[in-house]
Amino acid sequence: MVNILSLSLSLCLVGRTVTQCCWCIVQVRVWGRTYEHAQRLVHELSARHDTNTAGMTVKVCATAKQAVTDADVICTVTFATTPVISHDWVKPGAHING
Repeated sequence: MVNILSLSLSLCLVGRTVTQCCWCIVQVRVWGRTYEHAQRLVHELSARHDTNTAGMTVKVCATAKQAVTDADVICTVTFATTPVISHDWVKPGAHING
């Protein structure tokens, strides 16, 4: 399982309660090895919270690189034994939880 949620203020967290903890988030980007699973999580987040009123966008990304580029905070949940993201994709000063 690999999930990357990239939140733009930019802030990137993984979990279905992400929008409950930080309303300063302006963008959530989700990537997963299975595009359909990432879409499902985006749908759940969007349905659970009034993201339009909060001024937040939630979208699925086709690639991990798309999800993490320019994120201030990146959080991954994975059983991978090799890197899922490249340091070249991460902007200076970004926070990463793995």
